[in-house]
Amino acid sequence: MTSLHLLLSFICSLCLGTAAMSAFTRFPSIDDGLTSEQRREINARALEITASLTLEEKIRQLDMYAGDSVLLNGELTEEMLESSLGALNVGSIHDFYPMTAAMTNTIQRWARDRTRNKVPVLFIEECLHGLNGAGHTIFPQAIANAATFDEQYVHEVGRAIGRETRAYGVHMCLAPVLDIARDPRWGRVEETYGEDTWLASRLAVAMVTGLQKRSLSGNESVIAEPKHFTAHGIPEGGRNAAPSHCGVRELHEVYLPVFQAAIQEAGARAVMSAYSEVDGVPCSGNPWLLSDVLRSQWGFEGFVLSDLGAISMLHTTHKVAETKAKAMQLFLEAGGNMQFYDFAHDQWNHELLKSVRSGDMSEDIIDARVLDLIRVKIMLGLFDDPFTDLDLVSKNVNSKENREVALRGARESICLLKNDKHELPLDLTQVRQIGVIGPSADVPRFGDYTDKEGIQSEIVTVLEGIKDLVQNSDHPGIPVAHAAGVGIRSNQESAVIRPSYFFTDRSLTVKGIRGSYYSNTEFRGEPMFSRTDLQLNFNWYKYGPRTDLVNQFSVRWVGILQASLPAQEVLGWFEAELDRSEEHT
Repeated sequence: MTSLHLLLSFICSLCLGTAAMSAFTRFPSIDDGLTSEQRREINARALEITASLTLEEKIRQLDMYAGDSVLLNGELTEEMLESSLGALNVGSIHDFYPMTAAMTNTIQRWARDRTRNKVPVLFIEECLHGLNGAGHTIFPQAIANAATFDEQYVHEVGRAIGRETRAYGVHMCLAPVLDIARDPRWGRVEETYGEDTWLASRLAVAMVTGLQKRSLSGNESVIAEPKHFTAHGIPEGGRNAAPSHCGVRELHEVYLPVFQAAIQEAGARAVMSAYSEVDGVPCSGNPWLLSDVLRSQWGFEGFVLSDLGAISMLHTTHKVAETKAKAMQLFLEAGGNMQFYDFAHDQWNHELLKSVRSGDMSEDIIDARVLDLIRVKIMLGLFDDPFTDLDLVSKNVNSKENREVALRGARESICLLKNDKHELPLDLTQVRQIGVIGPSADVPRFGDYTDKEGIQSEIVTVLEGIKDLVQNSDHPGIPVAHAAGVGIRSNQESAVIRPSYFFTDRSLTVKGIRGSYYSNTEFRGEPMFSRTDLQLNFNWYKYGPRTDLVNQFSVRWVGILQASLPAQEVLGWFEAELDRSEEHT
């Protein structure tokens, strides 16, 4: 792939205009592939399986475990599986990001052979614009996909993400984000399809049907989970999870139709309930929203996953539940199905057992919520064959076909806002100097839910791409100047050292800086591994530099920093980097 292609692959553009699409494409959904008889068979089987579970087992099905709860230094061990899944099993596992399908197969084998109920585990991961994790295709961010106004392209992105995700034995994507973004202060606008209800609805259908395809049981299909239900994109003051204020008519005309299209037309089998409250009622404890609208009016046949911590917020933030137990009960009775790291697993199990056995909550509520989840697992084909073909990763992940889809979207999403004097495309015979200006010129920006680990050698920034194009043109002597200007968030952002300034040694021939990674915070002993890092701007809040090095680690970087800049700016860099290293040790 040429530098130009790589340059275009990582450009995202913002387009929040009113959609001009008057017609739309009809994509087949999983509901189109289900006969009435098949629906009856699935429901009957789900009822039989649910009835066979003990109360403790049913409550565990409504729980989500984090990947690090089943791993020890990045490895699956029998001891960890025994202490986490044990004999009671678990409903789902998230933040696992398996390196191979063999890892998910090992857990499925445990669920089948070492638990009484033998219910397969549902693996859930982030894949808003590509499966999060090293080595997967990174597609343009959602807002860039919206800027293409191309339903067929977005559908192809969904199909590609489904192929890559299911290849690892992962069954569900926490995507798409269907919030209508009408407050530019909100920091998650980039994750959405913009401000227009019609455009967002059409792209929602395209993405959901692409992810789920015509059948969930295929080895290229995953469950789509539209989020955040609902009106989450207009938070007060632009603060994520702050209250949303809108009337009933606006809710029905602007915010609900996108989710309705994803569910009724595209057949989405999961939904994420929002943290926030709408008109004073928290979404994750709202029976009108999660039961009346979602299930009774729209006929939703999937399950509702709370956003991370949204159930506990019913008690701690919204103050509508007196206790944690009451928050759990409110969520489940409203129509929710599964917690997302809200409470410790023992607490979740204990409090729900206590609520049912004391008569505070009917076991019928637990049964109904488990039934929704079991039905989805049946549709995924997990009860028939929970295992994944180990060859799918090499065939389907980061394939040439998927990269071409990403490149196509990057090209189609570019928005040229002004070209009155026809400066573009550049005529190099008439150019004396090229200026590349802005804080994103020499910093790769892929968007939220992107793991840049493992692809650093393939990253070409806008500045590097333009320099390369000039160098390989008939006019290689044209100077290319660069000024970062003011940072997007603050001037502090200029303290991030640009990747083009790092070299491994004084020969200045190899870009990057050598990092030695230690499995302790004191740089003791031999490093666990060493590698060349092309930049020092990592986000290790949750995942760490590798799956086997997540917490309690330290890094020593050694290399050459070459930049013709004022000493004060260089000092600012080092101060910022020292602060960051302290934060992440």
